[in-house]
Amino acid sequence: MVTEWLIGHALEQVACYGDTHLLQSTEMTVRECAEYLRELNALSSPAPAVERLEPDFRHACLDLLQYGGRQQDKVVELTKPMETEVDAKTRASIYQLDWNHVMRRFNSRFDRFLAAAYDPNSVRRLKRTQDVLPFGVRIDDDKYSEQVREAAQNGPDQLAELLADACFEKNVTNLARVELRSQAFMIVIRTALVSRLYLLEHGEITRDSNALGEILKKVPVDPFSRTPVRIKRVNDELVVYSIGLNQTDDGGVGWQDEDDDIDKDDIRVRLRLEP
Repeated sequence: MVTEWLIGHALEQVACYGDTHLLQSTEMTVRECAEYLRELNALSSPAPAVERLEPDFRHACLDLLQYGGRQQDKVVELTKPMETEVDAKTRASIYQLDWNHVMRRFNSRFDRFLAAAYDPNSVRRLKRTQDVLPFGVRIDDDKYSEQVREAAQNGPDQLAELLADACFEKNVTNLARVELRSQAFMIVIRTALVSRLYLLEHGEITRDSNALGEILKKVPVDPFSRTPVRIKRVNDELVVYSIGLNQTDDGGVGWQDEDDDIDKDDIRVRLRLEP
């Protein structure tokens, strides 16, 4: 179920990038904009991530951890440095692991995530889901073997905590980010389309979200800030954007803008105002 949900969001992201390129065209007519808006409004929203998590996904993650308990030699191999043997202390920690403790810790994280995922406030929901893991606990794919080895050096209890948190981080934490990013992208697309429609109908641009909200039937709100989607003019372009996952206004600059600062992640559409 979660796999299909992620595939659905991936396809929606691809469609949004296509919409972005279409909206950058200055050749769209009032009729085309209005028809396109009707088509977008007719689309059903993907089911919330929380509806896809229970109970099968939890069981799949626990099965993965149980597999680790049955295949401890594979866990040992995971920690093996290049062309060297696994040291005795690391090996001992792995074979002394209480895998029931690993699964209990994962279950505890999962329960907290579910409670946070039902929060109706999108900004608070994002913070609560990200705070399920202790601050600073992030699993680095490139250095995972090293992280496991270092935890094992500190004993089986710390290794158990790392394995549980790694399973949670890789399989659960990212779902809230994916969901909000998709919501924000679609809201930005609709807002940009209405901005183009407003320009064609009135012969001028507007950065008034309330004016655009009259066409959309509601003010377009950025789920990452719970404030109106940002609109600003930059030279001969109108930039419509969400502040993105870092929850910082980067001025409409996103990762695709080839900016030197890779931390800028605004979700944006740029509308050319002149042919």
